[in-house]
Amino acid sequence: MKKETVKIKNRFSDEVIFESTKTTMKEAVLEAIEKEADLSWADLSKADLSEADLSEADLSKADLSGADLSKADLSEADLSKADLSWADLSGADLSKADLSKADLSWADLSEADLSEADLYDYNYWKTNFWKVKITKKTKEQLLKEISFEDVKEE
Repeated sequence: MKKETVKIKNRFSDEVIFESTKTTMKEAVLEAIEKEADLSWADLSKADLSEADLSEADLSKADLSGADLSKADLSEADLSKADLSWADLSGADLSKADLSKADLSWADLSEADLSEADLYDYNYWKTNFWKVKITKKTKEQLLKEISFEDVKEE
């Protein structure tokens, strides 16, 4: 009898990037990171990666839309150009993470740590920033990225 495997696929080509005999996507992703597999462009949409140690992982251009990344350690991770729309990042450690050009629309970042994160040119439409932890530099970058074109001064 053939043992079931978890396959991590490219978000566009459906090509298998990494295959694991682990039983959950979270375990497969952690194994892939441990083995230094290239997870850029990975389809991890709707994956339960809550509380996972994804620090320093290359998840650039990955599809993490709708993923549960609550309380995950994403410190120093490369999430540039990643799709994090509708993702639950509440309580996540995103310190020093590269979120440049990432899609964070509708994402929940409540109580996340964004200290020294790179938020250059990211999409923040309807993003929940409630009680995020940020440094002065990150705050300045956030304010620079936000468009005030439609805001009326009174």
